[in-house]
Amino acid sequence: MLSVMDLYAAEGLEARRASSRELHGPCPGCGGRDRFCIYPQQNDGLGSYHCGHGKGGNGCGKGGDNVQYLVDFHGLSFREAAERVGKELQKPTASTKLSLPPRKKALATGPVIRKDIVTRTWMSEVRVPQKWQDAADKFAEKCHLALLGNDRALAWLAARGVNSAMVAKYQLGLNTGTTRNGATRQPLYRPWVSWGLPDEKRGNGRPRVLALPAGIVIPWADDAGRTVRIRIRASNPRPQDPKYHVVKGSRLDTWISSHGRTVYVIVETELDAAMIDGLAGDICGQVALGAVAIPPDKAADRSLRNAALIINCLDNDEAGNKESAWWQSRYPQCIRLTPPDGSKDPGDAYSNGVDIRQWLYDAMPKGLQYRYKNRLRGSISDSGRMVSEGGEGGSEQAETEIAKFLREMARQRGVLLVSDRGRTMGLRYQMPTTPESRIARNELAMMLYSGEEVPLYVRLLDDGIWNVRRLAEFCDV
Repeated sequence: MLSVMDLYAAEGLEARRASSRELHGPCPGCGGRDRFCIYPQQNDGLGSYHCGHGKGGNGCGKGGDNVQYLVDFHGLSFREAAERVGKELQKPTASTKLSLPPRKKALATGPVIRKDIVTRTWMSEVRVPQKWQDAADKFAEKCHLALLGNDRALAWLAARGVNSAMVAKYQLGLNTGTTRNGATRQPLYRPWVSWGLPDEKRGNGRPRVLALPAGIVIPWADDAGRTVRIRIRASNPRPQDPKYHVVKGSRLDTWISSHGRTVYVIVETELDAAMIDGLAGDICGQVALGAVAIPPDKAADRSLRNAALIINCLDNDEAGNKESAWWQSRYPQCIRLTPPDGSKDPGDAYSNGVDIRQWLYDAMPKGLQYRYKNRLRGSISDSGRMVSEGGEGGSEQAETEIAKFLREMARQRGVLLVSDRGRTMGLRYQMPTTPESRIARNELAMMLYSGEEVPLYVRLLDDGIWNVRRLAEFCDV
């Protein structure tokens, strides 16, 4: 079950320990610096919170448990929030109904803005985003070079299925940390102001610092190539610290390998996504959430809505299974897929010998399997003839049904009309009908309406007019 600390960390926020029983940090709703107070030991370890009890003065006054957290800051109903954190609701008995005091009507506070799908922006605490990016770029580059020179760390990644090509593609790095009091792999600390954060002092007059734990560094860049987030898989975390650490000030854009893919695989960690990209990147795109409760941002949501298939590979545990209901309700084309060996996540499945590519391929419907299995490396020439990569003078390859369909469509200068998501389809031609063309067009109609491959492709097409070039790009032939 997700605790208040789990939900707070999923926002990319960091709470500092104020005493043995409470932590202070910025409020997810009204901001501030340390007005938000978390009591992690309450409610049997699931925690509670209140905004306004910290040192930051008056807050928004919101407070409650893990369920109320999602109601307050994500706009969910009580039932939705309970399902999200993995809490089972019990129907009240007659005795409990009678014992409840009458509820007071809540004062109207205006429309609730749902935060499920949003465009991620810089947090208010990042005063100079460019300065944060300059420091993050420098840190990420230094760590990437350190990883390339560390065979042990590269071998650890390879054992998880992350090959050297993915290390280079995503600029993964290694922070070796520092030695402190005789202990190695200790975190580095940097003043807030050096990363574009407020120039604030602690109670002892020293500047506030951000932590850079030792471990695998996973940067994420924007479209301009500038770093906007750094997540570190800590190699030596303390018992009270999470395994994954988000560097303070990071922007929580959704990790997505590329936009516009036909198939996407949803995982929790970036390392699992990089592993799948290296093993099956030609048949699917990858989306890493960072935490099970974090929804995709608007840009990722747009690509996911346009995908033909979404394979939900969130962790095979109670939280992952509960979260799957939200994914399937928002994306009707989403299916749940857990490792065949019962592993917790795709990374563990790979370590246990599961063929990740075959596992994902087997989960696809036949239409998509045809698309990826019977792919031709050639292209269609202007004359409509299938040619090999060496040009029209090269040797022809064995044609599949879809390749033959496209070749004849090009020769007849035809277009495919699709409506009602493939349930209604027809052919139109830009050349007059002749006795010879009538025979070819009858063959095209047979393949379209009663063929083995062509109908499977057509059901995946968006409504509209599809010419040969557009169809060839979609079918990868």
